[in-house]
Amino acid sequence: MVICEKQRGCIEKDVQLILTFGGDGTVLKAVPCALENSIPILSFKIGSVGFLSAFELHQLEEALNLYLNSTLIEDNRTLLKIDGVLGTEYALNDFVLERSKPSRTIYLRVMIEGFSPYIIAGDGIIISTPTGSTAYNLAAGGAIIDPSSDVYQVTPLSPHNPYVGCIVVGASRRTVIELLDDRGYPMDCYNDGVFRGNLEKGHKVEVALSKRSVTLLRPKEFDFVGVMRDKLAFGGRLRDDFKKR
Repeated sequence: MVICEKQRGCIEKDVQLILTFGGDGTVLKAVPCALENSIPILSFKIGSVGFLSAFELHQLEEALNLYLNSTLIEDNRTLLKIDGVLGTEYALNDFVLERSKPSRTIYLRVMIEGFSPYIIAGDGIIISTPTGSTAYNLAAGGAIIDPSSDVYQVTPLSPHNPYVGCIVVGASRRTVIELLDDRGYPMDCYNDGVFRGNLEKGHKVEVALSKRSVTLLRPKEFDFVGVMRDKLAFGGRLRDDFKKR
């Protein structure tokens, strides 16, 4: 067993499984190692939500036995590929561009392949995978998307024009974001919640769904609506007698 707190370069030869203990942020931190070495992730929740986690901590022995008996299901999650001045990155949840200075409106040109470009004036933009649709994207007013869908989502952050909403984009289309005006302050770039650098006026970033994926191990098929109901109170509070119907 190798205990590691790094995101890259800590996997030794013949390691076949990554175990994470924590919340969704811990799972996201394990993604670069999993991707770099083509290793699945088995996650245990220690925290409040743990949307991506398959097991509770007290189920550790049970989960390892299921793994050793090859009875866990592989849940392959599509990644975003981000290309720009900061290099090439991959994200399981989302890529976020947001203003670095409060009270400063930024202007972005959004160019989705095959569509007319449009302008966003506001705080920034979120580009999320179906997996990330229930994260920052949801808080920003974006749509909830089935994780098995072959799409991604472009969601503005606090746009001045209320009619500029989220757009769900097909996997075959690339999206280019250009920073038109930063009002003298560069934009902050975040990949799965980790600060990656700044974007300045004139810089462009290209985002698309990657053909690469990360494997999360689960004891059964992922019940997307069930998880949202249990962890996000999706659908409101149900009476016990209604649940039985």
